Amino acid sequence: MASLVSIIIPTYNRAHLIGETLNSVLAQTYTNWECIIVDDGSTDNTDEVVDEYLKKDKRFQYHHRPKDRLPGGNAARNYGFELSKGEFINWFDSDDLMHKNLVLLKMKAFKSSEIDFVFCNNKVFIKKTDCLDGSISSIIKKSSSKNIYNYILGKLFFPTPGPLWRKKSLDKAVLFNENLRRGQESDFHFKQLIRGLKFKFLDEKLYFIRRGIDGISTQSKESQEMIVSTFDYYFSVFEWLMVNNTYEKNKLKKYLVYRLLPIYSKLSFYKKIKVLYKCLFTVFNIKTSSYIKFKLILGLILLLFFNKGYKLVYLPQFDIRND
Repeated sequence: MASLVSIIIPTYNRAHLIGETLNSVLAQTYTNWECIIVDDGSTDNTDEVVDEYLKKDKRFQYHHRPKDRLPGGNAARNYGFELSKGEFINWFDSDDLMHKNLVLLKMKAFKSSEIDFVFCNNKVFIKKTDCLDGSISSIIKKSSSKNIYNYILGKLFFPTPGPLWRKKSLDKAVLFNENLRRGQESDFHFKQLIRGLKFKFLDEKLYFIRRGIDGISTQSKESQEMIVSTFDYYFSVFEWLMVNNTYEKNKLKKYLVYRLLPIYSKLSFYKKIKVLYKCLFTVFNIKTSSYIKFKLILGLILLLFFNKGYKLVYLPQFDIRND
């Protein structure tokens, strides 16, 4: 019998969109799946919309995020994982759509390789799925010794709906960080790569990411909470580099300083005081000239007390993405 695949969909106030998503799940040519929908506290008529699908097909389940869990998609994703019974896991978003062969082609890829997850390309759309080609053009095609290097630089990236995971490869203790409001998928996938998980890439565009005013992916103004989450993610990567040897380690540490310190300029005064030692820690632990270190430290002090000095901490020569 074909292996059971658990499709986990967190949702919040997407009653006007989730029906399309669930229709695309129903259309899957691979039929042995369960779809676990986890509501994150919707105040619209999501319950009514999803109830129609529960009546239509017993493979759908509907749950509400427990009240003792933090609000947000991360807790909903983790809770769905805890409820899942499948041998394979595919998290998905409640405003995106699946190609009918998404699960089938990913499952076939597992048969030909000893891998931990398969991911595929995507297409971005606004109203129609043929609207805009948003696929990643410079994607890394397979696992290599440079996975972590490429991932930190953003040359290798996995949108949350993209991978299908072998469940036994995942560790319940190392899933989505429920405290993060931004950078959660970067944090999650980085943690899987440093665990040594191997992947295979399918070039087919097998899911469709919605953009525009009705989609979750709409750009929103940065909140202080989101800025802090981004800062925390980059610093956690820097800490990992401090105790692990990897390809071009010092270059990566300098790149992270390039990313971290400008974020510091956006933090509130109180938060700047709390995390100043983290920024100083990164500066003192890169191999560069004393002059550069002096500039960075001076810039941090100016940013803290006078909200000036951004040019001192912004060092584009540390940006190695185009090397």
